[in-house]
Amino acid sequence: MSRTNRVSESAGPKLDEAPRRPPAAANHGFTSRILVLLPLFLAGAGLYLPALSFEFLSWDDGTYIVRNFLIRELSFENLRSIFSKPYFHNYLPFHLLSYQIDYALWGPKAFGFHLHSVLLHGLNVVLSCLTMARLGSPWPVAASAALLFAVHPSHVESVAWLSSRKDLLSLTFALLATCAYRSSRDEGRAALRYYLLSLACYGIAILSKLIVVLLPIFFLVIDRLDARTKRPGAGALSWTALRGKVPFFLGAAVLTVVNYRIQAKESDLAAGRAIEYLLVKGYAVWNYLLVLSGAAMGRPAYDLPEFGVRRPETAAALAGLLIAGLAIALLGIAWRRRLHVAALGTSWLILMLLPALAFPLVTFMADRYLYAASLGFVWLLAAAAFAAAERIGAEGPRRLVLAGVISLCALGFGLRTLQYLPVWRDSEALWSHMAAVSRSRTARNALAVIRMNQGRFEEAEKLLRETEVPRNADTHRMFGILHDMRGDSRGAIREYRMGIALCRTQPGCMPELLGALYFNTGVAAWKLRDYRASAEAYEEAYRADPDNIEARAWAAKARRLIR
Repeated sequence: MSRTNRVSESAGPKLDEAPRRPPAAANHGFTSRILVLLPLFLAGAGLYLPALSFEFLSWDDGTYIVRNFLIRELSFENLRSIFSKPYFHNYLPFHLLSYQIDYALWGPKAFGFHLHSVLLHGLNVVLSCLTMARLGSPWPVAASAALLFAVHPSHVESVAWLSSRKDLLSLTFALLATCAYRSSRDEGRAALRYYLLSLACYGIAILSKLIVVLLPIFFLVIDRLDARTKRPGAGALSWTALRGKVPFFLGAAVLTVVNYRIQAKESDLAAGRAIEYLLVKGYAVWNYLLVLSGAAMGRPAYDLPEFGVRRPETAAALAGLLIAGLAIALLGIAWRRRLHVAALGTSWLILMLLPALAFPLVTFMADRYLYAASLGFVWLLAAAAFAAAERIGAEGPRRLVLAGVISLCALGFGLRTLQYLPVWRDSEALWSHMAAVSRSRTARNALAVIRMNQGRFEEAEKLLRETEVPRNADTHRMFGILHDMRGDSRGAIREYRMGIALCRTQPGCMPELLGALYFNTGVAAWKLRDYRASAEAYEEAYRADPDNIEARAWAAKARRLIR
């Protein structure tokens, strides 16, 4: 009897349920699995086919792809640069390597990059199904959860935004690492081979994005559940099991320290206002739950909440902290009652979301942080639906109810996804939507640039006026661009110099921003034919941001004109 036919026998399947089957049954099982996995892949990839016509966005895509010389050739020098030093405040070389492959195949065409992301999402849907089944979920539960994962609206940002490719890659290799680790727990000569494969895949996963850094703890959960069910080859959770995780934890620790030192952080909020920081994270948990459940539409940006006795944000933050506590309590209940699927799903959800909550990121919450974590949520949702259906005695009505519940959830999630997806089709759509749903200064500045390029200077100035109090270095940069595009180069230089003065005195001013202010000063001085001032500005731009290769090239051109 196959695993599929036994789904109704238990609402809480154990990890040791896999039966031994004769070769003919195994071949039949393989065929039936392909018939399940192929539609799942098509559901995940097909839903995002509209993204193939989307453009590069003026939100990090320029830095990672359009202006990134490191991805334009699969050469030894570029590979050495990618793997030997951080890029754009991250050390995530496999993220950049994926762009190198895209550029080698498609050149500077957005279509090829989007195709890669869409196919990766489809692959992740298949891997999620295989992983859940490998960890003990009956195939109908695993397939239902994978279907919900395929269409979940929290994934739009990760799939449609090319700069978020790191979320897709990290989950791909995290799932491969999990399957390999599960295989390494079995007896046989291949155990060591699978262990090393798991370690390699985990390394690639965290070198794509650190969001999956706590995966070794999930492996400990697998070990403990193995010990409880006395699966062949699994002993008690001992020093031997812990010793096997040492290479995983060492790699995680090193990469965490490296990225902590180079990433931009909201250190003031984390260190100086601990209570407020905790409330902010509670507010994030509340909003994550709304997005995961489909009760709220995803957003490209979320406003930092303002707390007060009577403000709704305070109630939402406290509710979020309560929900976090309940999730931990649910894990304890599932553990004591030996509800293995519930324990695995809850553990995955908590461990994949915890890094984003614990690390003092400048972006306090984002939909992309849910890409890996959402797998735990849909796993729990599907398992709960099957467990509830067990109360229906007759098999026919039970299957009908299950099909209806899963189909309604998938339909609701899919419609949410299709509704939100067009927001990411181009920069104007993205920034217009972000400016409408948030107070984001970045969105208004970026939309103002678009309006300037369209010659709609009055609209651009109106957008900039909305962000000028209090003025910061970036505000001066934006007003400088506005002056420059109106033909007032001297006014532009005044704004840039004020921005430079602020940037040099304000803590946390990014080197890229200081470099951009100097670079724009050089452009404006060039238009005034003041080549000496232009050369000096370009040189300062390169000193502030050594990655700005264009600045060095233009400085050399200006110096030649001086001679």
